[in-house]
Amino acid sequence: LVSSQVGQLPVERRPRWTYARRIQVALRLAADPLLDVLIAPADIAFEDLPKALPEVCSAGAALCRRILYPVPELPPTPPRPNDLGQPRLARMKIALNTQA
Repeated sequence: LVSSQVGQLPVERRPRWTYARRIQVALRLAADPLLDVLIAPADIAFEDLPKALPEVCSAGAALCRRILYPVPELPPTPPRPNDLGQPRLARMKIALNTQA
């Protein structure tokens, strides 16, 4: 059994096992297709989870189930100064005049 500790390590191991190296090992181990047998082939939507719990908790069920959470709508991004339609030079002149 091989594992990877991505969090904190004892001080004496930190120079050899940097955070980047630990992440690389963890991602390489997680990409092993043999782990796919641990995850059930069907996803469960979060809103359907109460109905699915009896099956998820039953004997012989897969060790892991992937739950799909809803993604919230993000508010629109406010326009940046470059997006306001004013020429860049005009904005620069205004900025220079206000500093005087």
